[in-house]
Amino acid sequence: MPLSPDSLRALDEFVVGFAGKYGWDGEGRGRLRAASEEALLSLARQEEDGSPAGDRRLRVVARNDRTGAILEFSAATDAGNLENQIVLLGDIPDLESKRDLSLRLLRHYASSVKHQQYHNADVVTIRVDR
Repeated sequence: MPLSPDSLRALDEFVVGFAGKYGWDGEGRGRLRAASEEALLSLARQEEDGSPAGDRRLRVVARNDRTGAILEFSAATDAGNLENQIVLLGDIPDLESKRDLSLRLLRHYASSVKHQQYHNADVVTIRVDR
């Protein structure tokens, strides 16, 4: 799918289908949906904040286990590391920054967030507990 906020609907359909297939309850499914949305929006904002425009694509892979799910978001981009940015948020939010809000929400909904960067590509792996 394109790396764009316009892809939220397709991502949500994928996540809801995944949650249904593995019998996630309402609360866990809500966290999974919210964390997925914030991961996509954070990557999309990186595109807006400094990456050249282009036809960047997003690939999402989900794996279920006994205690939760791991979602891996792979995108071609060259902006900063999300994991480091989450650590740098600190305790005082920038109320004007949509990016800070999105990262804070991602940190809240996901049990862990890992971000690896390769040449012109990002891999964000989030874990969401049931």
